[in-house]
Amino acid sequence: PDIAGFAAPSGTVAAVSVTASIVGRTYRLQYTTNLMASPVVWHEAASDNGNGGQLILQDDDPADVQRFYRVVIP
Repeated sequence: PDIAGFAAPSGTVAAVSVTASIVGRTYRLQYTTNLMASPVVWHEAASDNGNGGQLILQDDDPADVQRFYRVVIP
């Protein structure tokens, strides 16, 4: 899905806003610390069910120096 916004100010949570979600589908926020790994290992940071509108997924513990995020609908 398209990500409407992303914010991760220092000392807070990382949050992703999905503009339009599909009711009944589960959205998962995943992260990796190494995009060059083969294969890339993705870890789940958050998940929520679509409500037909905006959905905000947040990583409450962005403890690594650098994280790369994606939103998937399995």
